[in-house]
Amino acid sequence: ALVAVLSPTPSPGAQTAQFCPQAVRWQDAENYVGQRRNVEGTVKSTFYARGSSGRPTFIDLGRPFPSDERFTVVIWWRDRSEFHPPPERLYRREHICVTGRIRLYRELPQTTVNDPSDIDIRGEP
Repeated sequence: ALVAVLSPTPSPGAQTAQFCPQAVRWQDAENYVGQRRNVEGTVKSTFYARGSSGRPTFIDLGRPFPSDERFTVVIWWRDRSEFHPPPERLYRREHICVTGRIRLYRELPQTTVNDPSDIDIRGEP
């Protein structure tokens, strides 16, 4: 006789936990300043500031720039070549998990990323 083995369907919360372990929601990131944490959210705007000092790429979670309700991921020019395609295209509109030390810049939470391994893209939910 054949026996069917059914795997329990993971809850959406379990899926998120596997995708971004012990994640901090982008809205709560300012409560973890100084700590290295995983931050999860949907990318709402990206921008490569090629004319600015250090030529940073900005990836904004939660709300698009210039909203004060956002979490920003910064990738400096010296690290851009590690990202394929360029980060402003790679992460546009994606749901991501970013790992880094949370800092405040002009009173808004952000983190700096040096390597693509610090950002995971969630597949279809």
